Amino acid sequence: MVSCIHSHLGVTMRRIVPLLLLLPMLSACISTDKPLSVRKDSDDRILGHWHSDDEPNKPMEIDVTQAEKGWYKLVQTEYSQDGQKKVQTYPVALTRTKNANYASVEVQEARPGIANATSPSDCEPRYTIFRYAFKDKTMTAQNLNYTKLEEEVKAKRLKGQAWATTWGTNAKISEPSASFLRKIDGPHGDEYFDRMMIFER
Repeated sequence: MVSCIHSHLGVTMRRIVPLLLLLPMLSACISTDKPLSVRKDSDDRILGHWHSDDEPNKPMEIDVTQAEKGWYKLVQTEYSQDGQKKVQTYPVALTRTKNANYASVEVQEARPGIANATSPSDCEPRYTIFRYAFKDKTMTAQNLNYTKLEEEVKAKRLKGQAWATTWGTNAKISEPSASFLRKIDGPHGDEYFDRMMIFER
């Protein structure tokens, strides 16, 4: 497991490559080539401090603030059982439709063919997609469903790659953003999303 250092929005951030987590609910390494849309929507409801105790013995906090050029900044803080604190920062672009809200979270992954990334030039930006919603003082977030993506890729209904390794599952989606958004936001959109995590103020 290697790290990439990448400067974006005036913030220097360290990433884990390949992406093993962005929020503990990720059981698979799933990313897209681009954010869900070129247009970056705004949503003031997502701003502020949130916490979750969904993961046993691994509480987590996230702080969301506005950044430049329509982006948001997400600072994730995790606490391990031995009291160690881990902080990571991610740029986020929001996409809102009449059906749902989506967050495209930018991560840095090693470029194809590079096993050990040692410099920023060895990495490329990719995006992890979440669907989020609000109710009262809670926010729910869902990550993409690997099983559904694998099925769509193998049936050639979705451009990309999906494969399993000894440590987990992986999917790299190269479907054009507009087409992918239509799929996950359509009548069968629920099939594309997996476990739900709950955050509170």
